[in-house]
Amino acid sequence: MKNSLIEISIGDLVQEKHDNNNGRIGILKDIKLVPNGVNNPNLIAMLYVLFPNDVFSCQTANNFVPCEGEMYKEFYPSAHFSKLKI
Repeated sequence: MKNSLIEISIGDLVQEKHDNNNGRIGILKDIKLVPNGVNNPNLIAMLYVLFPNDVFSCQTANNFVPCEGEMYKEFYPSAHFSKLKI
């Protein structure tokens, strides 16, 4: 049996990661892949999230978790590869 991942897309809810998982919940507005610094070419994902009261935040993806109870679309990586146009 294949294991699925979840697909979090622009417009979905994400939650700031804290030790007690009680971080702010916001709407994912954009995702950018950028180098991890001037001397480190490894790519990281930057998430642009809109929080209540029109507060925007730009943080690395490891600072966020999926919202508990939110219905995200399942994602099967191997099935996705077959749909890629290379």
